[in-house]
Amino acid sequence: MKNAFILLRVQALSLINSLAPGMQRQTNQAKRVRRLVFTAIGFILLVALCATYLFLSGAGLTAMGLANVIPALATLMGSIVGVVFAFTKTRGILFDMRDFDHVMSLPIARRTIVATRLATLYGSAILLSLVVMTPLFAAYFLVVTPTFWSVGCAMLSVLFAPLVPVSIAIFLAFIITAIAAHFRHANAVFILFALALILAVIVGVYGLSFSMNTMSDAAMLATMGDLATAVDTQVRTMWPPTAWAAHAITDGSVLSLALFGSGSIAVPALTLEIIQRNYLTLTSLLASRSSAHKRIRQDSQDQMNQALSIPASSKPFFALIKKEFHTIVGIPTYAINCLFGYLFMMLIAVALAIFGLDPLLSAAASQEAELTAAEYQQALSLVMSLIPWVFAFCALMSPTAACSVSLEGHAVWIMQTAPLSTQTILGAKLASNAIPQALLLILCGLICCITGALTPLIAFEIPLLGFGMFYLVINVGLALDVARPNLSWSSPNEVVKRGLPITVCILSGLFLIFAGIAGTIALSVFVGSLANHIYLFTIAILCCGAGHLIFIRTSRKAVASLQRG
Repeated sequence: MKNAFILLRVQALSLINSLAPGMQRQTNQAKRVRRLVFTAIGFILLVALCATYLFLSGAGLTAMGLANVIPALATLMGSIVGVVFAFTKTRGILFDMRDFDHVMSLPIARRTIVATRLATLYGSAILLSLVVMTPLFAAYFLVVTPTFWSVGCAMLSVLFAPLVPVSIAIFLAFIITAIAAHFRHANAVFILFALALILAVIVGVYGLSFSMNTMSDAAMLATMGDLATAVDTQVRTMWPPTAWAAHAITDGSVLSLALFGSGSIAVPALTLEIIQRNYLTLTSLLASRSSAHKRIRQDSQDQMNQALSIPASSKPFFALIKKEFHTIVGIPTYAINCLFGYLFMMLIAVALAIFGLDPLLSAAASQEAELTAAEYQQALSLVMSLIPWVFAFCALMSPTAACSVSLEGHAVWIMQTAPLSTQTILGAKLASNAIPQALLLILCGLICCITGALTPLIAFEIPLLGFGMFYLVINVGLALDVARPNLSWSSPNEVVKRGLPITVCILSGLFLIFAGIAGTIALSVFVGSLANHIYLFTIAILCCGAGHLIFIRTSRKAVASLQRG
């Protein structure tokens, strides 16, 4: 038992370190503690914001007379939030062990080792369900008289709600990992699946929002009430544990509580038994797959070295670009975090081509204040002038080159010793991001122009402004990555999700976009559309020029910086 607690403590600390930016690179204890404290404060603020929103949502349901749907919906939400976390973290926590031989050689039962790793997933899911479900139950018990039984059942539902769905998520991740061990292109399939899921969620949420905005307040309240009731009925039917938890809380059913509790304990126990029996087989498959990938990467590196040995040809530059594309596809978190901007651009372009701007204007205008023809044209002109900024914002959400130097990791010596100029190497990293960006922006502009969704001039401004803003911001991020590369990362997430270059790209991009939108609105309203077009052209040209100057300066200083890294 003591050994199990030690392993559990190690897993918990590892998870905390993975969530705290830069913890792995800090050797000074005071700096580690300070960084951990700041991270904890950030999480506390995020939890407070989430809890406030959920409490207000629950209060809204009670105000509509729908307090009876809260127990089932709270149980469902507690289950879902745990599922998302477990599915994304199972591979890293359960199977990614660099010290696998050392851990498995310890005088500890394999079941105990697997159980401690699964306990980390279950414990994290329970904490998330606590954050999600507590505010909803607080709103519920403000209206419904609390009893010892109902409060106790609500507390048990927080504990039990995520266990069965998290077990299913872990088991699915286990199966997917086993399949991926035999599948060479598993990463590419996973990236496409994740991007498709993101697309489906966005379309669903925005479709519901636009349909709600076209209704009157009374119709909206009635629709939301009907929707909440229908969701409650469907949830209870399709996922029986939510019905058991709701019956135990609202009706005091002992049988429902017994079914809920026994199922929530039995399924995780079965999951543990299945995984621990197949654990060694799967980890050995993953190890062999890793060795095969190393051989493939070595063959690819040999081919690239052959290309790099011919400085007079154009092969080295394109070989480096191809290598960058392989890096993007080879790291799913890198691709998903940095490529969904492309997805947004295509989604917006297709939506504009199919629906135009009429649904947007209808959603923005209330039925009580119908627009006249002149007001409609004025609003249409203003909204149309903002479209290039929307595409520029999407372009800034795909900064793959901003962290490309850090992702070289311990293999940075290959880039440092290649018989090529630093400008060529960094230019290939920049081109691997800039070329797809430019092509996609041009494609979006053509779609909007050919379908008549936008005027030809505004359609032309989409690639012009979008690429200009992107080129400036991405060169700022690349310069920061060259100046302060993180080459000692233990997980790509340190660079992709929490790295300084990516953070600066996103924040500076948001600032520039909002400032640019303010300028466009001011010029369009008070001066005229011609002034706004001149404004957009000027910004695009200045951004391209400034970005190129930053790139030249970065290339000149890159050698010394990378040698220090």
